[in-house]
Amino acid sequence: SKKEKAPSQWRGELAKELALEGAVLPEDVNPLLNGIMPDGQHIHHGGGKRRSGIDLTLNAPKSVSIQALAMGDGRLIEAHERAVTVAMRHAEQFAATRDGENTGRLLIASYQHGTSRELDPHLHTHNVAMNFTRKKDCTWRALDNRAFFDNQKLITAIYRAELAREVRALGYEIRLTGKNHGFELAHISPAQIRSFSKRAAQIETALEKRGLDRESATSKQLERETLATRRPKRNVDRTSLGEQWHEKA
Repeated sequence: SKKEKAPSQWRGELAKELALEGAVLPEDVNPLLNGIMPDGQHIHHGGGKRRSGIDLTLNAPKSVSIQALAMGDGRLIEAHERAVTVAMRHAEQFAATRDGENTGRLLIASYQHGTSRELDPHLHTHNVAMNFTRKKDCTWRALDNRAFFDNQKLITAIYRAELAREVRALGYEIRLTGKNHGFELAHISPAQIRSFSKRAAQIETALEKRGLDRESATSKQLERETLATRRPKRNVDRTSLGEQWHEKA
């Protein structure tokens, strides 16, 4: 089947300054990841180990993915994207240079996806913040990444709180789950959620082996187990996959 392109968009104050809008095109994003600005200026000459960007991924609750993608309520996809936008505006407040200047300006390439690597419905958006910001004196500098790692749970909590508000406005009831503003749609049972959550089960099993769970694990520990347990991406026919999801749901 033909590989499906993820819907993408530019976000952040620097997108406005650099006149980047609409879909994220490879010819625009690839030079930026290598520190080459639209005017041709090279803003860094890092080696192979240099971090090109920071991926601030935001995942919809599984029940929202099921209702949006298996049951076809597209309004929930729009609600997810609005919640992502609000969370990224807050993330931008943490943008600072390594010499301590808080700039509040990011350039973010966002990519929305709808499947997990185990081919379950999994609505999520990868928000890749380019590893640079612009100081008050207009010079370009690399980001201090620590603030994003330190505040990852806060960014996630803001996204979840905003999404909860959105789904309730659409008429759905929710039930709270765990800490950090976690929630699920009330009409979808825990058993139904588990049946569509093969990827989550793999990660939770790996965490349990280390005496951890999602709430107690740090962002770094969670990232490590996520990477260690994942299989390569596969090309899929989204139409037939959607039909399978709907049948199962």
